Amino acid sequence: MKKLLIGGALVLTLAVVIMGPQALYHVEKAFDWARNEVEDSVPVEYRLEQAEEMIQDLGPEIDDCRERVAEEEVELDYLEAEIAKLSNRLEHDEDVLRTRNASLKAGNEVFAVAGRSYSTRDMRHRVRLAFERFKQKRSLVTTKQRQYEVQTQTVTAARRKLDATISKKQNLELMVEELRAQLLETQAMRAQAERFEFDDSKLSEIEDILYKARKDLDVTQKLLAQHQPADLDLPEPTPERDVTVDIDRYFESDGAEAPSELVPVGGDGN
Repeated sequence: MKKLLIGGALVLTLAVVIMGPQALYHVEKAFDWARNEVEDSVPVEYRLEQAEEMIQDLGPEIDDCRERVAEEEVELDYLEAEIAKLSNRLEHDEDVLRTRNASLKAGNEVFAVAGRSYSTRDMRHRVRLAFERFKQKRSLVTTKQRQYEVQTQTVTAARRKLDATISKKQNLELMVEELRAQLLETQAMRAQAERFEFDDSKLSEIEDILYKARKDLDVTQKLLAQHQPADLDLPEPTPERDVTVDIDRYFESDGAEAPSELVPVGGDGN
C-alpha cells in the first residue's frame, strides 16, 4: 500500500511537471469518474443497508435534540411564571407608590406605615427609594419579557425543526421498507424468470454451422459444373429390326443373303 501511494504521488508529480496545472484538473476528473463508477456498481442491498444504518445513527442525535428542546421549554415555562410573579408584584408596588405620592401631594405632616409614623421628610425619602426600586423592577420585567419573546421564537423554531426531522426520519424508514419490499419482489421475479431462461446461443451457433455447410456445398457444386465435359454428338441408335423378318428373308433366299445383314441375337451369334 505504501509503495502504491508513493508511486501515485510520483505519477502525479510527473504529470504536473509535464502537463502543468491542468494535470490536477484531469486527475480530479479521473477520481470523480472512478468514484462515480464505484457508486454505480454498488448493489441495491448494500445501499439499503447503508441507508438503514444512517437512519439508526440519527436516533441518538434526535433524542439529544428532543431533550434539549424539552429543557428549553421547561426553562421557558419557569421564565413565564417568573415574569408573571414580577408583574403582579410590580402592580402592587405601583399602587403603593401612587398612594404615597398622593399623600405627599395632599400636604400631610405625619404618615403611618406598618404601625410606624414618619415625617414628611422621611416619607419623601422612602417614596424616592421605592420609586427607584420600582423603575429597576419594571426594567427587569421588560428585559425578561424580551428574553421570553426571543427564547420563545428560538424554542418554537427548534421544536418545528425537530418535528420536521422526526417526520422525515419516519418517511425515510417507510421508504426503506417499501424499497426492500420492491427488492424482494424484483428478486422473486428474477428467480422466476431464470427458471424458464433458455440459452439460445446454441441455436445461433447451429445456424452458423449450417450456413457454412450450405456455402461449402454451393462452392463445390459450382466447381464441378465448371469441370463437366461438353456433350458429344453421338449417332442416333439404329432402330432394332424384327428377328422373324430376318429369318424369313434368310430362308426365302436360300441362305444366300450376306451374313452382315443379320443382326446378332446372342453373345456367340448362334
